[in-house]
Amino acid sequence: AIAGLIGTCIKANASISGAECGCQAEIGSACSMAAGALAFLMGGTPRQIEQAAEMGMEHHLGLTCDPVNGLVQIPCMERNGFAATRAMDAAEFALLHDGRHKISFDEVILTMKLTGKDLNDRYRETAGGGLAVTYSLDEHQAQRNRQEDMIKEATEMLTDAAASVPRTPSELALRSPTTGAAQASPTTSPLAAPASSTQAPTDSSPPLRSAPGTLPRAACPVPPSSRTLPHQPTSACRL
Repeated sequence: AIAGLIGTCIKANASISGAECGCQAEIGSACSMAAGALAFLMGGTPRQIEQAAEMGMEHHLGLTCDPVNGLVQIPCMERNGFAATRAMDAAEFALLHDGRHKISFDEVILTMKLTGKDLNDRYRETAGGGLAVTYSLDEHQAQRNRQEDMIKEATEMLTDAAASVPRTPSELALRSPTTGAAQASPTTSPLAAPASSTQAPTDSSPPLRSAPGTLPRAACPVPPSSRTLPHQPTSACRL
């Protein structure tokens, strides 16, 4: 009955769920209930019972809930076993004096509630942190290394396959070192005609004589547009 009363007080004022306040709400509550019940069975006074229950919770504050593989086995069973021995120690310690102490049972329950709210979600029965992550860490690292080796091998195979694919003539010409050099410094083709060192032949025919009353042809300012029509004399060539 004493253990049940203590558990009911914890549930009403805080929580007994690891998913809500971490493992302190489970193991701590169990230890507190067992310590108070043992103190009662050992003939303790109400004040000594209250002190034993307070110590059972106080020394589990901040305990995380990190079950391995999400199962209530590791480290839950061992924690419960050690909590049982702590409950016996708390009851015996409370009976050594009259039960007067500095921290009350109500204060430690409130502290557990506030601490549980501050815990990260990874440490509240989600198996996302603590021992749930570090358990078999070497195995996980080896598996990760194998995956990285497989990815590296597949990448090398794809690279070799891409390198063996034949390229088009234009791609081969662009990648050829001799062609690139030729494009970088072009030379004159041997088939190109050499530049002539002689001057173009001049017209050796005698100059045409102008008819009487007209200007010489060389002095006639004929517009370029009328040079193609020699049969139409311009007004500038008339007297």
